[in-house]
Amino acid sequence: MTIVATEIAWREAGAADVDALCSLVNQSYRPPAGWEGWLHQAEHFSGDYIDVSALAAYLSRGTIIVAHRGKQILGAVALHFDDNIACIDWLAVPAPC
Repeated sequence: MTIVATEIAWREAGAADVDALCSLVNQSYRPPAGWEGWLHQAEHFSGDYIDVSALAAYLSRGTIIVAHRGKQILGAVALHFDDNIACIDWLAVPAPC
C-alpha cells in the first residue's frame, strides 16, 4: 500500500531498495567528517553502520518503511514487532537534514 501526500509517498521497502537504503543509513549514522547536527555516531565509531547483506537479512525479519518522491528515497524507518508492539530499530534521513 502506498500513501501519497504532496508528492511524497510512503511504501514498504523491498529487495530492490537495499543498495539505496544502505547508502542512506550509512550517511545518516556515519556522515562526513566535520558534519555537525542531529544525533549521529561518527565521533564514536568508524566504518559503515550497516552493509548490504545485513540490510537484506533485516528485510526477512523486519519492516522498513521508506518515504520517497518518485525513485528518490527521502528517509526510512526500520520496525519490528514484539508481542503486538511496534519497535523502531533505526530512523534514517539524509545528512545534513
